This record gives sequence, C-alpha cells and structure tokens, in this order.
Amino acid sequence: MQWTEAEILSRLKLIARVGTFVEPRVSVRAVQDDPDDDHILACAVASVADIIVSGDRHLWALKTFRGIAIVRPADFLRILG
Repeated sequence: MQWTEAEILSRLKLIARVGTFVEPRVSVRAVQDDPDDDHILACAVASVADIIVSGDRHLWALKTFRGIAIVRPADFLRILG
C-alpha cells in the first residue's frame, strides 16, 4: 500500500495530537540481537503502554514484554477491526 504525501501528513498530525512524549527512566536489556530495540521497550515501559506495534522481527520474537503485547502492524489493524 502506497500512501500519498497528504495521507502521511494526516497520520503524522493524528499521532502528534494523540501521542505522548516520554523520557525513559529505566534501562532495558532484552533484545540481544539488536540492542537498539531496547529503547522502544524502555519507552513502552515509561509510557505504561498496552501494546507495541512494530515491524521489527526482533521485537516480534518477544511477543510480550513486562505485560505489554508486541504485534505486527497488520495484526494491529485486525485488532482494530
């Protein structure tokens, strides 16, 4: 699926409107094959997230982290219905 520039801007504005900036105060070491992914997990913990939506296979392999579900974008769209 290819989005137009207008569609991308619309979605970014939505994220900016409903999103929350967080500064992780915990250090996470859970993804040995790609330690950069640990930052995503730390942000999810800091924001008390319910779900992480990611296209990253290293995160998918975890399935959950500290009670936070990790799903692929296509699965998230199915969850939303």
